[in-house]
Order: sequence, then structure tokens, then C-alpha cells
Amino acid sequence: MKKILLLTSFLLVVSICKGQLWRQLTSDCFQNVYYLRIPISPDSIIYSYGSCSIIYYDSTNYLISAKHVVPNNLVFKDSIGIELFQSDQWEHITLQPHYHLNENVDIVVFKLPWEEQVSNLYLHEDIIRISSDAYILGFPNHMKTAPKNQEFNNGLPLPFAKKGVVSGIITENNISYFILDIIGNKVYSGGPSLNFDNKNNRWAVFGIISQRIPNALIKNDSNYYETGFTATVNSQHIKEIIESMK
Repeated sequence: MKKILLLTSFLLVVSICKGQLWRQLTSDCFQNVYYLRIPISPDSIIYSYGSCSIIYYDSTNYLISAKHVVPNNLVFKDSIGIELFQSDQWEHITLQPHYHLNENVDIVVFKLPWEEQVSNLYLHEDIIRISSDAYILGFPNHMKTAPKNQEFNNGLPLPFAKKGVVSGIITENNISYFILDIIGNKVYSGGPSLNFDNKNNRWAVFGIISQRIPNALIKNDSNYYETGFTATVNSQHIKEIIESMK
């Protein structure tokens, strides 16, 4: 009887491990992450670049990125012209930016004008713990996997993925961060960090990648060394911004 119980426990552990091993990001994750740029003025050829995602929350479509991707001179504008890369060209759209009441929260939210649901990517509603799996998606150093067939993914480039774990959870200046053991290269900024939401049985966004990483660079004799960590701003702050928009 003891041997049977031990064998059953072993098979259960193997089954759980296999389930985790083969759980991969779905197309909904990749197809709702975009390569973004914002001109510093309407006629400028100088741009700020980043990544962004479209999520569906409270029956509304929102485009989410990092606040620092918005050029400083445009932060307080009522509307901003942003561009998304599609079919080998930049598509322009003008949207109104929304920020957190705490100006240090590195998130910008744009409400999209389309009433029908255009995204199957949602905000995380389960618990994120230290050692939880974490993925980040974006366009590091302007890299993108452009589809050969322009009909694939509506001509949108697919983002690059990196995987790690949540190494720490910290709060600074009333802002909640998840610290990931992933190096977030330039232009990953504004992209989503994802984890499987067991509560709703789907992948979901639990944070937004920020360049403003607390204690993430070690300075030594005027040289900077990456510690290998990336901070993502807790997606709870996205909900707070959206609530303030109502």
C-alpha cells in the first residue's frame, strides 16, 4: 500500500511538472503587443521608441505603455500622435494620454475608440508571488520578427520573448514593482510582463516594463554594470488609472 501511495505521488508530481513545462505563451499574447514610436513634435523626425500592448478591461480596449516613452514636452498634452508599425510602415493614430495621480508611476493609458473587442489580452487577477514565472514581450533594440507573409498577423511584427521568474516584490514612493531576473533591453520599455492567471485560466498582464528600475544599475568608477534585473510596474496601477478616467 505504501509503495502504491508513493508511486501515485510521484506520478502526480511528474504530471504537474509536465503541465508547467509545456505551458507556453499563446498567440493572444504575441498578437496584442506592438512596436511603438512617438514623434517629439508633429513634424519631427526625432522619435521616442518603445513597446506597448492592447488589453481588454471593463468592456473597453486600452493601449498601455510606459510613461517615459512619451516625450517630456508631450506629457501634458490633451492628445498625442502615436505610431504603430504595421506592414513595413508606421500607422498613425491620435489618442488622449492618461496617467496616474502619482506622477512617478511609469505607465500611460490610452483609451481606444473601437467599441468592439479587439484584444484577447487581459489584466492579471490572480496572486503573483516571488518565484512565479514571468515572461516579457517587446522589441529589444528595435529588433522585430517581421512576417514574410503580410497577411499573417495583419502584417504586424511579432515581439521577442524572454522568460524568468519574479525575484522580488518591492514598494517605493507608493508604487508597487515586480523585480524580474530578466535583462530588459532598450525598447522593451512599455511592453507587458505576463504570467498564467490560474483564476481565469488564461495568460494575463501583471506588469509594465519600466526603464526606471530601482537599484538596477551598480555604479563603480563612472561605469555602470547591469545587475540582470528588470522592474515592471504592478498592473494594479493600470486599474487605478482607468478608474480615475471614469
